Formats: sequence, C-alpha cells, structure tokens
Amino acid sequence: MSGTNRVCPSLASELMRRQHEWCSHGYRVIQTHTKNKWRDMLILNIRNWFDVIGTYTDEKGEPKIILEKRLGTEGY
Repeated sequence: MSGTNRVCPSLASELMRRQHEWCSHGYRVIQTHTKNKWRDMLILNIRNWFDVIGTYTDEKGEPKIILEKRLGTEGY
C-alpha cells in the first residue's frame, strides 16, 4: 500500500467513533466489507469490536471479508 492511501490511525478511529455514536440512535448493527490487502482498515475494524462473519468473492473475482458489529457492545 502506498503512503498516499493511508489514513492517520487516530483520525480514522475518531471518525469511526463518531459514526458509531450517530448510528446508535436507530441502528443496532453495522456491517462492512473489506479486503485482506487493506490491512489497516481490517485491523481498525477488529480493534473496534467488529467480528468477521463471512467471506465471498466479488464480481471481479477478488475475495472480500464481511465484518459486523452490534452497537453498544464495545468492550465485551
């Protein structure tokens, strides 16, 4: 991954925190899809209590990872 595609970890964490706070007012679950090659995003999601719930192959033949988080379960 080139340096231009990277996001400051503290900025990404803060944006995620704010998004999850906003979503907690009406949503119970957040689901996201990523690729193994986007390690920074994968690690950020896992550190923020997302669970890997599955995988699939997209229309381009690339494997994707499905992650899901139940809102309000941080730290459990």
